[in-house]
Amino acid sequence: MIGTAALNASGVAKFSTASLSVGVHSMTAVYLGNSNFVGSTSSALQQTVKKAKTTTSLVSSLNPSTKGKPVTFTATVHPASGGAPSGKVTFKDGATLLGSAAVNLTTHKAKFTTSKLSVGTHHITAAYGGDTNFLSSVSPVLKQVVKP
Repeated sequence: MIGTAALNASGVAKFSTASLSVGVHSMTAVYLGNSNFVGSTSSALQQTVKKAKTTTSLVSSLNPSTKGKPVTFTATVHPASGGAPSGKVTFKDGATLLGSAAVNLTTHKAKFTTSKLSVGTHHITAAYGGDTNFLSSVSPVLKQVVKP
C-alpha cells in the first residue's frame, strides 16, 4: 500500500505521490466497502515512471587564471523536478579527461581542482553521468583562459 484517500460526495477518491521509483508499476485501487456497499478492487493500471531530466552548469573559481596556480571548476546538477541527483561529474578540456568528482547530495555540486592547465584558452565541460532516477546532461563550454 502506498497511501489512502477519502471518497468525496461523488464517490471519487484522489491520491497523489512522488515516491514511485523509475520503472513500471502495476497500480490498483481498493475500496474496502462499508455497511451499504461491498468492497471492490480496480483493474490494474500500468504506470510508467521515467528518469527525470537534468541540466548541468559550470563555473570557474578564477578566470583568467595563472599557469601553475589552482583553479576549481564547480558543476551544479539541476534536476528538472526536484530530488537529489547522485553519481559523478566528469570534467574535460575538449576531448581530454581532466578528472571526475561525486555530486554532493545536498548542494547538487561537484568540484574539481587542477593547477596543470597550460597557457592558453581551454574549452572545459562538465558531464553528469546520471543515476537510477536522473538522466545525464552536459554543461555548456566554459572558456578558461590561463595566463603565464
